Amino acid sequence: MKVKVVIEVDEAAREYKSSVIYLTSLSPFSSVKVYVELRPYVAVTSCWPKWPDLIEGRRAVWIASSYPRDFGGRRLYSYGIRLELRGKARLPVLVRKWRRSGRLIELEAEGPEGLEALIGPLAPGYSILRVRGRASTCPLQGCAYVIVREEEGLLGLALDVGSQGLLTGQLMYRPGLEELPFTLEVEDPKPLEYEYELVLRLADLLWTGA
Repeated sequence: MKVKVVIEVDEAAREYKSSVIYLTSLSPFSSVKVYVELRPYVAVTSCWPKWPDLIEGRRAVWIASSYPRDFGGRRLYSYGIRLELRGKARLPVLVRKWRRSGRLIELEAEGPEGLEALIGPLAPGYSILRVRGRASTCPLQGCAYVIVREEEGLLGLALDVGSQGLLTGQLMYRPGLEELPFTLEVEDPKPLEYEYELVLRLADLLWTGA
């Protein structure tokens, strides 16, 4: 069974926003216990698809049973929990620059190995003016995303986006366990594979042309 955890953080406020815990297996499962114990400075404001089956102080337990999903002709069995969170995030990422001046977008950040930036969607006609790190592009539905991976802990990007009004961005990396808003344990007799991803949402950059 694979356990994937995605944590979302508001970069400007350095606040945890949400987390998704997703269990996926090649075979059906039932009565799998998912233990989540919150850090003292983190609170859950809501959750989906249901509140925990058991709460003991800062520890919560969900009893998970899978539902089937089809992916490209292959059937998998899944269960997901989404938590809306509140609490300060303490992360080893520093955003030195994320700004817009007319057509120009600039990003500079530093952080741990594997840190990536994802900027877009970008309308046709944009151009990459400067990159620090390893850059690639990903086309999607007539637009594009630019991905920059750090080198020696640093990444940077300058773009000419023309008259495009709204631009979004995020930083992503695999966090250390001490950076998570909770500790997680999944109780299952089968071998487990854990994967963690932390996403820092950058503030939207809006230009009206004024």
